[in-house]
Amino acid sequence: MTTTRNEHASKHGASAGTELTAAQRAELRLALVAVRDRLLHAHEARREEVEVAEIELGDVGDVAEAVLEDRQRAALEAHDVAELREVEHALAKFDRGTYGISETSGRPIRLERLRALPWARAET
Repeated sequence: MTTTRNEHASKHGASAGTELTAAQRAELRLALVAVRDRLLHAHEARREEVEVAEIELGDVGDVAEAVLEDRQRAALEAHDVAELREVEHALAKFDRGTYGISETSGRPIRLERLRALPWARAET
């Protein structure tokens, strides 16, 4: 059974002041969508960058630089993929009606925290 934010709040004794308003939920959902779009755009740009890059095998310095750039690109990609998973998870919680509820305590996450990190899974 899926429990909504309101059910969690009342079960754990949260006051009405901790509930997100419809406007706050819309604001946070838009923030998540914007982050998702930015990450997808960055992924696409890096993919195109790799396709365009050419290495002249005769110059060791160019090869070393290209290897370093590839490693940096791979690290950025790994970070972005992990962040994208968190964003998608948060958007799925919107669909289930559990967005803004701590996955560890079951209590509402403060609005300030959600504004700072819209995909937060817990209060701290």
